[in-house]
Amino acid sequence: VNKRVESTIKLTRNSSADLPLSYASESFFPLDGLGWNDQAYDGSGELHNFFFTSHVSIPFYHSTGVQNQTFEFAGDDDVWVFIDDSLVLDLGGVHGIVKGAVDIQNLGLGEGIYTMDIFHAERKPTGSNFKIYTNMQLCNHSLSSPPPPSSPPTAPPPTAPPPVS
Repeated sequence: VNKRVESTIKLTRNSSADLPLSYASESFFPLDGLGWNDQAYDGSGELHNFFFTSHVSIPFYHSTGVQNQTFEFAGDDDVWVFIDDSLVLDLGGVHGIVKGAVDIQNLGLGEGIYTMDIFHAERKPTGSNFKIYTNMQLCNHSLSSPPPPSSPPTAPPPTAPPPVS
């Protein structure tokens, strides 16, 4: 049985980096004290709520004239990344920190708004890492859990969003 907990991940901007938008946590425990609160000790003896899954949905604008659009993920345990329901990155399995990247311009996408969905499972009670790096033109800097299935879907804006500042 699952218990849904809504939260938001705030990306930060580093304009001097190749991938200027990022979220990086070497202690990713968004459910500590929440959900079923299924706690275990991590590698340093701290109690955390392990054994959770997360889903992050990221709307982004793809322009066919922009080169080198990249999304990178680094983390431990299972991660699958989909763009409009197509698997583009598979880091499945129980493992230490693994890094994977998606070159957006190599996916054959046309110009328009797409949705990237990240599915993550934390299954190993020794640590939790969750790191996102990108230079994609996101429609919003804050990445939220998608609305519950009973919510009506929202239509994307009819035109390209303004550049993210």
